[in-house]
Amino acid sequence: MRYALIFLILTVNFARADDENFTRKAAKHYNLTPLSDYLQDASSNIHALLEVTKRCSALLGSSAWALSHLNGLSDDDPQILDLDTMYEDLRQFSFRVHVQAIRGVELNQDTYTESVIEVDPDIHDYQTQYFGRLHRNHDKDATLIENDPLLQDETFACIGTHEQLREGGYF
Repeated sequence: MRYALIFLILTVNFARADDENFTRKAAKHYNLTPLSDYLQDASSNIHALLEVTKRCSALLGSSAWALSHLNGLSDDDPQILDLDTMYEDLRQFSFRVHVQAIRGVELNQDTYTESVIEVDPDIHDYQTQYFGRLHRNHDKDATLIENDPLLQDETFACIGTHEQLREGGYF
């Protein structure tokens, strides 16, 4: 039992060190072009719309995670629940755009699964980069986006994008 406890403590410390290295690396490798480059074209270019929905899903999801893990809000906090809902709505919308508008096929279980396989890795990569930047901001000045004009603009744009799609009846 004693050895199991020591092993558990060491495992948690190694995992925490890996997480810290991961977020530092993600923050250093943040290389996303401004979302505004895609927003201008999203109404007329389906590929730009897909990029916006993937990026917004990732930003809102990583923001919820950052609020929970960096700022200590509970997972049932209304702000986190709202961000999680927007994350999942935009994620699902990304799959539909990919299947129906880009691939031009009917949405069914097979095409949905194929879309998840193709789209989710991009969303995950964007989440990693956004969370790295949020983590860096938190380490630097104990804020997430308050002193980061780019993330402020992108967060505002993503919430607005979600609101427009919701009002349009897409979710």
